[in-house]
Amino acid sequence: MSRQASEPFQLTDFFPYRLAVRSERVSMAVAQLYSHRFDVTRAEWRVLAALAVNNAMTPKEIIAYSTLEKMQVSRAVAGLEEKGATDRRAQILTLTAAGRALFKTIAPIARA
Repeated sequence: MSRQASEPFQLTDFFPYRLAVRSERVSMAVAQLYSHRFDVTRAEWRVLAALAVNNAMTPKEIIAYSTLEKMQVSRAVAGLEEKGATDRRAQILTLTAAGRALFKTIAPIARA
């Protein structure tokens, strides 16, 4: 048996775990740049960005594209609809003019 196999498993040393933690930290740091200023959650931003890039998508397509879960997409869409940023017709989501303007305002901040 190798030395590595006989050592106890340490989650904090497991590369996929470490990568997930770093990814979450970066995502939260970027979210702080726009969340308070534009009253947009991280999930709302991901839906907004997905629709800006793809023009129109079903919620199922957004789930696959954004790595968000079904409930997160549902809540994000509801929040964006309240803000007038999305339009849902027959389960196809698109950005409104307000949504496109919001994306164009936040995108440079997120990129930076």
